[in-house]
Amino acid sequence: MKFTLHLFLWVILLCAGHFITSVVLNSTCQGGTGNGIGMFEYRFRALLYPSLDVDSSFDYIELHGAAPKRFMWNGNVSPSYDIVSMNWSANDGSLDRQNGELQFDLRKNTMTFAGRELQISTSHFFALTKMSDEPANRLILDYLIRFLEDAKSGKLPKPSHHSYEITDNAEGDLQHFASGSSIRPSTAVWPILWAIALISFYRMKWIKLNRRIILN
Repeated sequence: MKFTLHLFLWVILLCAGHFITSVVLNSTCQGGTGNGIGMFEYRFRALLYPSLDVDSSFDYIELHGAAPKRFMWNGNVSPSYDIVSMNWSANDGSLDRQNGELQFDLRKNTMTFAGRELQISTSHFFALTKMSDEPANRLILDYLIRFLEDAKSGKLPKPSHHSYEITDNAEGDLQHFASGSSIRPSTAVWPILWAIALISFYRMKWIKLNRRIILN
C-alpha cells in the first residue's frame, strides 16, 4: 500500500513538472519551426516572379518539395530534398499562356518533362520546354538552379512560422515548414531529472532496508 502511494505521488510529480516546464519554457514556441526533439517531416513552397526591371516570358514559377519524416534531435534545420516539382505559367509572345509542369530529381541531377529526361541546366530547360532562350528568362532560371542546389545540400532557410522574401534575380516568397510531434529540449530535461530522482530515492530505500536486515 505504501509503495502504491509513493508511485502515485511520483507520477503526479512527473505530470505536474512536465506541465509547468511546458507552460513556462515553451510559451514562445511557434508552429512550423521544428523546434524540439521528435519526428518531423518537411515541405516548402516557393513562388517566383521575374524582377520588374526585366522583360521575361515567365509569369511565375512555383516550386514544391517534401522530405520524409525522420527523427531529429533538433528539428529546426533545413533538410536535404531529393525531389522537387515545378509548375510555371509563361507568355512567350502569344496571347495564349503556356502552362507546364516538370520534376527535378536532385539525387540524379536530372529533370523530366513530357517523358524526356535531361541533366539539370538552363540550356536543357529551354530544350525540353521549347521556351525562348532569352537573357531575361535565363536570369530567373539561373536563380532557380541555385535554389535547387541549396535544396539538395540543405542550405535553404530554416523552417519558420513566417515566409521568406526572395529578391535575387527573381521576386517572390519561400514558405518552409516542419511538422510532426515533438517536445522541446527544455521540457525533455524534466523527465530525465525525474527518473534520476526516482532511481536515487528507491536506491536509498533499498540500501536502508538491507542495512536493517543485516543489523537484525
